[in-house]
Amino acid sequence: MANRTLLTGLGVTGSVGSGFDPDLAGTPISWFEIDGQSLTTSGQHATNNVEIAQVLSLRGGYGEMSQPTGSSQPLYITNQTSTGLAVARFDGINDFFDCTFSLGALRNIPSFSLIYIVKLNTINVQQTFFFASRNVSGSARFLWRINETNAGVAFTRTLDSDTGGTNTTTGFTGATGTFYTFHVSIDFVNNILNVWVNGTQRITNANPASVTAGNTSDTDGANQISIGRDAVGARYLSGDLVAWGAFSNVFTAQQVSDSLSAIQTYLGV
Repeated sequence: MANRTLLTGLGVTGSVGSGFDPDLAGTPISWFEIDGQSLTTSGQHATNNVEIAQVLSLRGGYGEMSQPTGSSQPLYITNQTSTGLAVARFDGINDFFDCTFSLGALRNIPSFSLIYIVKLNTINVQQTFFFASRNVSGSARFLWRINETNAGVAFTRTLDSDTGGTNTTTGFTGATGTFYTFHVSIDFVNNILNVWVNGTQRITNANPASVTAGNTSDTDGANQISIGRDAVGARYLSGDLVAWGAFSNVFTAQQVSDSLSAIQTYLGV
C-alpha cells in the first residue's frame, strides 16, 4: 500500500492531522480525522469526490476504518469546514466503515467515552453514528445515534446478559447544515451516562435502565465497531463526518470545554 508511515500517530505520510490534541479530553484510545488520513482502494491519498477505502488513525487503538466494497464507501469531500478540512460523506443508503481491530474494544472496561463530529444531511430518520456490539452479532453493548425526532440516543448494555437501557437527549433537535460535536460518556461501574452537544449538557447523570453496574462483560464483541450504521446493516448515516475518537476515561465538564474549544479552533466546526 502506498503512502503509509511506520511512525505512530502520523497517519498518511506528510500529514499529522489538524493539530487537535485528543489528550485534552482525557485518555484517548483511538482518534480519527478524515482530512489527509483517507486512502482510496489503490492506497493513494483520497482526493475530492472519490471513494474512501480506508481512514488511518492518528491514535491507534482500533486499527483503521475500512470499507473494501466500493458501493459502500463514503466520498471524500474537500474544504467543508471553516479551516478547510475534508469530510467523509455518507449517503444514508449503504455507506459505512468498520474498525479493523476493535472486537475487544469494550471488553471488561469500567468506562467509555466518545467524541463524534458530524453534520447531518438528512433528518427525521434514525441514523447510527457509532455501534459496538456485545457477544451476539448485531446486538449492541453501546451505541450512539440520532432518532426520527432528531434527538440524540445512547443505548448501554454493561453485561452480555443485561437487557440494556436507552437514554435520550433533552433540549436538542438536530438539523441539517450544522456541524455537531457530541461528547458521550458512560461510567459503567456506577451506571452513569452524560452527553454534551456542542458543549451544552443534554443528558445529565442518567442511570440507564436494566443494566448491571460494574465493568463490562469480559467477552469480545461479535462484530467490529461500525461507524455510520448498526452492525446489522440498518440506520445508515446521511451526513458528513469530520472526526471521531474513543476514550477510556469518564469526561469531566472541564475536559469537554477544553476539547471543544480546540476542536472549534483546529477542525473549524
